[in-house]
Amino acid sequence: FYGVYAGGWMKARGLALRRRDTPELVRQAQEAMLVKLAEADDSTEFREKIPEAIQILRKYAEKLLVGDVSTTDLSINKQLSKNPATYAHEVFQAIAAHQLVNIGVDIQAGQTVEYVILDADAERLEDRVKPVQFLELNSPYDRDKYLELLLSAGEELLSPFGYTTQKLEEPIFNYTQALLEY
Repeated sequence: FYGVYAGGWMKARGLALRRRDTPELVRQAQEAMLVKLAEADDSTEFREKIPEAIQILRKYAEKLLVGDVSTTDLSINKQLSKNPATYAHEVFQAIAAHQLVNIGVDIQAGQTVEYVILDADAERLEDRVKPVQFLELNSPYDRDKYLELLLSAGEELLSPFGYTTQKLEEPIFNYTQALLEY
């Protein structure tokens, strides 16, 4: 939930911008949207601010899709709930942890692994994510997966007003598709 108090300060709980595992780009986008929405003095003004908040989301999506984002703004921090060898599923943090273990880094349950998603659907596990220690400054990243995270952050704020990731994707996709074709 989120809200703005009469004094102008905001309270947010359970949103992407509050979670430790949210990439900085997504955190910044959601915070900028929230600041825009907080300019409203009442529910009518709030609804009028929604298109402006979507425009902010669009700008972040544009940066993401044209490659104008540093991998440092895309890194995800996940705490390991188990030792890397005991993960039954190939979740991103386990894949990144295995890569670190393979070069001799001692990784245990409770430690945090920081990685970037390169290709979420890659057949080879090591091509899905890379620990930040292995990345060059502007390594390629999975634009679709990060766009999904951006849209989900937008949905967290706007779902009470009927906005789903699909509904948010349409104006963003149409705009960025035209931009990329230009």
